[in-house]
Amino acid sequence: NDFLEVFISTPLEVCEQRDVKGLYKKSRTGIIKDFTGISAPFEAPENPFAEIDTSKFTIEECITKLKDIIKNRIALSFSLNPFFSNKYPLSILHLFNGIRENCSIP
Repeated sequence: NDFLEVFISTPLEVCEQRDVKGLYKKSRTGIIKDFTGISAPFEAPENPFAEIDTSKFTIEECITKLKDIIKNRIALSFSLNPFFSNKYPLSILHLFNGIRENCSIP
């Protein structure tokens, strides 16, 4: 399966602080109806592959974490694929081990 659900989470308070368009304020005063997280429900994913809380990291750190998650998944896919592991056993395993050591996946 090539689909990876990555939950990019941010507490509501932080979303409101970052809201340069004032949409949260408009929602709280009733100008905007059915606004997710305010007047409409928000449902976090039940079982995401990974989660990145943007309130705890800079944009650059979040991007790095996301890249690491993708790299790790690609390396794992290659190492488990008989075609690649038989044809390129050392290079794929070396790549996988190098990525795994440098990734921080929750």
